[in-house]
Amino acid sequence: MWTAVTVGLPVLLLRHPVAHVAGLLGQRFCLIMVITIVFDVRDYGRDRRAGTRTFPGVLGVAGAQRLALGFLLASMALGLVRGAPPLAVLLPGALTASVVSAAEETRSDYFYALLTDGLLLVQAAAYFVF
Repeated sequence: MWTAVTVGLPVLLLRHPVAHVAGLLGQRFCLIMVITIVFDVRDYGRDRRAGTRTFPGVLGVAGAQRLALGFLLASMALGLVRGAPPLAVLLPGALTASVVSAAEETRSDYFYALLTDGLLLVQAAAYFVF
């Protein structure tokens, strides 16, 4: 859903062929999966009690974090293959990896509301700066 909102809709509004931004769609999808998994780590206990199946519930928190890092590597690889400036990919990638590694249920709401959600903005800002 968020991939469509943040990439697909703007592309359609600008009347560009979606095929021309397939790499960007894939890159954004992978990044959103990373962020989704981090939020699933936050909700792990609550989801378990409710019987909701999530990556942390199936793989454990450490396994879900490894999966998130895999999605992050895929996102970064797609960015580099697409020709994005290396610093615009690697610096936000390093920040994102540190957020994934630090994710746990007991983190404050600020960690999730500001830092984790802010990763999307950090990536976008890096493209403007670099």
